[in-house]
Amino acid sequence: MRLVHAALWVSDLDRSLAFYEALGMEAGLSYARDGVENVYVGDGEESLQLKHDPDREREIAPDRTAVDHVSFAVEDLDATVDAAVEAGGSIVTAPTHVAEADSAFAFVADPDGHTLEFIEGL
Repeated sequence: MRLVHAALWVSDLDRSLAFYEALGMEAGLSYARDGVENVYVGDGEESLQLKHDPDREREIAPDRTAVDHVSFAVEDLDATVDAAVEAGGSIVTAPTHVAEADSAFAFVADPDGHTLEFIEGL
């Protein structure tokens, strides 16, 4: 079994696409169904499905009881965090080195507040 994709509701599809593209993800499959716009971003194997309903009246807010974070392996942690912040994200946990695992991680919130973990050294 392998994970195919995770789906995130976004409040501004163009802003979210710009954010994830700034992290090196490419937009792929795109379609609308029942008034909901869907765009997949990723590397062709793993992806995120960005879901947007232009008629949705309330602000998108992550339900922290449902999803804690989505994790990505990255080659350059500092550059990825910098790109995320420049594209409208915010640092949740600054880059931290884990000597026991010979890796480093950081948590960043995307423009809608979804928490992303970036791990270098996997």
